[in-house]
Amino acid sequence: CPECFNGNGADYRGSASFSNDGTVCQMWNQQSPHAHSDTSPDTYPELVENYCRNPGGLMKQPYCYRNSNNDPDKMYCDIPRCGKCDCFNGRGVLYNGTINTVISLSPCENWRGVYKAMIEAAGLSTHNYCRNPNPSVRAGPWCYARGDQTWQYCSVPRCPTKEGEIFAIPPCNTQDCLSCLQGNGRLYRGDVKQSANGNACLPWSTHQSSQSLFPQSEYPELQENFCRNPGGQTVLPWCYTNTNMWKSYCELPHCSDDSLHTIPYTIPIENVDCFIGEGLGYTGEVSVTLSGRNCQQWSVKSPHTHRYIVSGSGIELNGAICRNPSPYGKRKGPWCFVDDIEVRWEYCNIPRC
Repeated sequence: CPECFNGNGADYRGSASFSNDGTVCQMWNQQSPHAHSDTSPDTYPELVENYCRNPGGLMKQPYCYRNSNNDPDKMYCDIPRCGKCDCFNGRGVLYNGTINTVISLSPCENWRGVYKAMIEAAGLSTHNYCRNPNPSVRAGPWCYARGDQTWQYCSVPRCPTKEGEIFAIPPCNTQDCLSCLQGNGRLYRGDVKQSANGNACLPWSTHQSSQSLFPQSEYPELQENFCRNPGGQTVLPWCYTNTNMWKSYCELPHCSDDSLHTIPYTIPIENVDCFIGEGLGYTGEVSVTLSGRNCQQWSVKSPHTHRYIVSGSGIELNGAICRNPSPYGKRKGPWCFVDDIEVRWEYCNIPRC
């Protein structure tokens, strides 16, 4: 399932860090450029780094303060609502369904009643739904069984795999596999150390919060400034590229069929209605923005003029379909010009893979 939120997103603990207009979010522990005394990490421990949150559940969905001097000071984030999602991919880090029984069919204990420390560290709400707050240790959603309070894996099925699905790849079991990309790159141990947009990666040890989030004892793979996917928590290996703790995905060589006896990692060329990274390779059919507005045809210059070339630029801009023809780093996902004179462009209503 893609990273998404339920209800008003008060229990959202993902890593989205961009507002709906594509602006990077301000760090919660900073009061500049926008002061926000009512939302302090001391009061709401879930306010880590610059990740989108809904502290106290006071807003309609997760939001953040924009790292920009321009108004508005805060804005909702670019995160889709969840559909029915009672299955899990990978290690179940993003699982946020409502199954609350273990494989022995015993009901789960409420998280707050059995593990206060984990509640505070992982931001688990006062419920008894299966979760996996420590993917470096456990391989799927779990909980403490009611009564004996021992942990057990839950009766959450894996999501059906399809050709090209991110987590349809068996684990690596050869040294060759570690120097190329398979699946979400959790086992990648190569030496690439720059992001897909060409920025040099910073050493993992540069960031104090990185050391607390990914202690060396649990994540020994975080050496120097190499691209990694600690815990398999994101769709691709990544690294920090500046001191503001911005994550950037890396472009890595894919594992070949010749060297590995595994299913190759591929994304179908057609009809992919989710996107990876900045969505430069998105070729799906969505033509509606996050606010529900229709996209303007790329071939016309009304109501908004632009200089994008419909074909011959490397990305085919057909019809009114969402794309990201922008240079690396300028926009963070598929978008389109809006068929509304009042709004020039918006990101599209497409989830991340």
